[in-house]
Amino acid sequence: RFALRFALKLYSAFKKEFCRKWLFYFILLISMPSIFFLIKGSLLNPDGIGYFSYTRSLVMDRDLLFANDLKLFGVSDKSVYFHSTHNDYISNPFAIGTGLIWIPFFLMAHLAIIVLKILLNLPLASEGSSLFYTLACSLESCLVGLFSLLISFKIAKRLFSDRDCFLAMLGIWFASPFFFCFYWMPTHSHLVDSLAVSLFLLMWIESKEKEEWFWWVCFGLSFGFAVLVRWQNIIMGILLLLPLKINRKAIFFYSAFLLGSLLAFSPQLIVW
Repeated sequence: RFALRFALKLYSAFKKEFCRKWLFYFILLISMPSIFFLIKGSLLNPDGIGYFSYTRSLVMDRDLLFANDLKLFGVSDKSVYFHSTHNDYISNPFAIGTGLIWIPFFLMAHLAIIVLKILLNLPLASEGSSLFYTLACSLESCLVGLFSLLISFKIAKRLFSDRDCFLAMLGIWFASPFFFCFYWMPTHSHLVDSLAVSLFLLMWIESKEKEEWFWWVCFGLSFGFAVLVRWQNIIMGILLLLPLKINRKAIFFYSAFLLGSLLAFSPQLIVW
């Protein structure tokens, strides 16, 4: 009874414009403190190691040779996912997008460790594979996931009533895999993928109203980024065919879209 009464009061407050604008910050307020007590920064094999290897190798080694990374994580180079190729590279079957997104927080963690070692002479490992680094990347995933909720709310507001938007956000947070990924699987790509997909869907909805070449390049960048995070997202490109109108203007805009998509996806092409 108490929970129901609280939800009704919350919805009554939410009906006001001010509260609608601050829904994201409300979710942020109730979720962020809990991260530091519940979040798991461990790298789950193979996904977490596959994504994190890109980040660590690019920043610490400035290459994409994963043999030393697997050694640090205690993973065999003869596993199903990571194995030596005919030219002595180590395969990585995961997309690079999540690893690129993690670089800013990884760098901040590395800088923090260096400062602590110099100022306090603490014996902290700075090779880039300790829990401190993975927790930093996990925290960035959580922030990215929360931002995806804000975009999802913006999408919902264009299509549905305020009440339905409110219930949808509660549903995503409490009654979908989002909650599990947020606390127990932040080193997977799911939270970053939620941002990539929601951003693409928002731009797809707005594409019906846009007739600017640069905007369509940005639209293509959002699609390329979504595929860069998870290759399966390429199937979302079918939305561009609903409805498909072939004329000179459409060809011009779709060419700009393709250019943006290739630019965003080019890091994966370089890896391959």
